[in-house]
Amino acid sequence: MAIRLQGIFPAAFSDKGDKYASGKGNQQKINGIKKYVTNVIVATYMYVERQKKGGGLVEDESRLVNLIKTKKDRKAADRLVGKYYDDVYSYIYCQLGNVDDAMDLTHETFLSFLQNIGKYDPERAGLRTWLHSIATNKVIDFRRKNKAVNIDIEDVELPDGMDYLKQIEDKEMLSEIDEFVRNTDEESEKIFRMRLYRNLSFADIGAALGISEGNSRLKYHRILEKIRKEFGNER
Repeated sequence: MAIRLQGIFPAAFSDKGDKYASGKGNQQKINGIKKYVTNVIVATYMYVERQKKGGGLVEDESRLVNLIKTKKDRKAADRLVGKYYDDVYSYIYCQLGNVDDAMDLTHETFLSFLQNIGKYDPERAGLRTWLHSIATNKVIDFRRKNKAVNIDIEDVELPDGMDYLKQIEDKEMLSEIDEFVRNTDEESEKIFRMRLYRNLSFADIGAALGISEGNSRLKYHRILEKIRKEFGNER
């Protein structure tokens, strides 16, 4: 049975969106926004199943983005959020290790996505990359306001160059490494997070941050070398 999703994050299509996002709005509406997670997870599952069976067309993201920009089309928003929700959620969760916090930041990520979609430039970066860039900013802001978290190495798909971390059995060390990176410059931290926790290409990371592929690669390897020097003998 098909499920018709209610409008995704109504606050994003309202002049009061910023107020809701900052926690000053009506609590009932905020709770209504959070309830959306149940529907969106179901929608994501159904979307994947339709693609497996060949029962649905691949969505034209440019068309959907344009519908949101020009008409504030909620069905288009539902489709895009449904497509990327699990991807963004898992990216945030493996950096926080807490379901509630990850859900909250995932909602904030998509709320920001809808409120600022007019700034999205597909020529600069793909939609998935842009969403992960927003999510990275949310994680960095959260981590700076909260104590260190415990990260499970099993939740992280390590990219090339981080093989030595696979030998770490104590997840506290990965948390310590994450904390170490948190105290570097913000751009390097963003590069590290997008590379380690989602294994984005250096080209995509550079596009998201407005720097060259070579520069993003160089900064990543510089911070990786610092990590090796700091933690290399603690295996």
